[in-house]
Amino acid sequence: MSQRSAIARFLFDSTFSSSANQRTWRTIVAAGAMLGVTTLASAPADADDKKAPPPGAGAPAIMAPPAPTGPVMTLDQPSIDFGTIDTGKKTTVEFTFVNTGTQPLKLEKKKLKSTCRCLVAVLPREPIAPGAHGVIKATFTAPRTAGDASHNLVIKYTTDPAAKAESSAVMSVVGVVRKRPRTPQVPRVEGRGFILS
Repeated sequence: MSQRSAIARFLFDSTFSSSANQRTWRTIVAAGAMLGVTTLASAPADADDKKAPPPGAGAPAIMAPPAPTGPVMTLDQPSIDFGTIDTGKKTTVEFTFVNTGTQPLKLEKKKLKSTCRCLVAVLPREPIAPGAHGVIKATFTAPRTAGDASHNLVIKYTTDPAAKAESSAVMSVVGVVRKRPRTPQVPRVEGRGFILS
């Protein structure tokens, strides 16, 4: 008799005295023995012989996200450096974009926000068809103070009118504002002397 059988017989005799309890115990032991044999039969002989299942075996299939059905504004260059300008001067840059979505893209002035009053933009009036290009003209007026300048335009647009879903695009202008050089005063002749204008 094996050690396992001896332990099972000891537990059986010491724990269960009634015939009903003995029948229940015999059923449990028999079921456990059957499960143990099945597990041992299916287990590999050596743990090192285990082979990893092929990638993706038994794993649920991963579905790709659905392609967007509304308009998508894709900027060619989200940030433009306008270089160096004098205080009080204006410079205009153009942001080009493509509608990479499947529906026409309509931009509205009321959904355009600027981080500074010195930066304003002109939006295209007509909707941009899927695959077509558009241009936003941004004009920056340099302030009276010199230094580095960095300002943003944020435009929101509707991607799904039914769900009232929106997306946004951010355009940045950066550059340097320098003090306007003073023009030397040229004296003019008036009467008998010189007068500085």
